[in-house]
Amino acid sequence: MRVFALIPALALGACTSFGAPRPADVTLSQTHLTVRMSNGERCIGPRPAGEAGGWSGRFTDCSARYDYNVAIQPGTNPVRMVFSEVLTALGLQSALVPAADVTISDGSGRTWRYVTPERIDN
Repeated sequence: MRVFALIPALALGACTSFGAPRPADVTLSQTHLTVRMSNGERCIGPRPAGEAGGWSGRFTDCSARYDYNVAIQPGTNPVRMVFSEVLTALGLQSALVPAADVTISDGSGRTWRYVTPERIDN
C-alpha cells in the first residue's frame, strides 16, 4: 500500500523536471556572457565587436531562447580602478572581468538578475 502512496509524489516530481530550464549562474568575460542553465546546458551571448558598453541579445545556441541584457558598470571602486590600470599597463586588460548587471528574461515576464558574479534576485 505504501508503494501506491509514492506514485503521485514521483509523478509530480517527474513533471517538474520537464519545465523550461532556468539560469543557474552566469560568467562574464570581456568577449561574452556564459549562462549555465538548470539542465546543465550552456548558453553564450557574444559581445559585439567594438562594443564598449553593455550589450543585449537572445540566446540562439541553446534550447532556452531567453533574452539577455548586460549593463557594464563604471569602475567606481578605487581598488578595482588601480587593478585595472595595472593590468592595462601590462597589456592584460582582458584578464579583468567587467563589473556588470546581467538581466535574463524568458519572454513571459519572469526575469533573473545577476551582478557579476552573484545573483541578486529572480
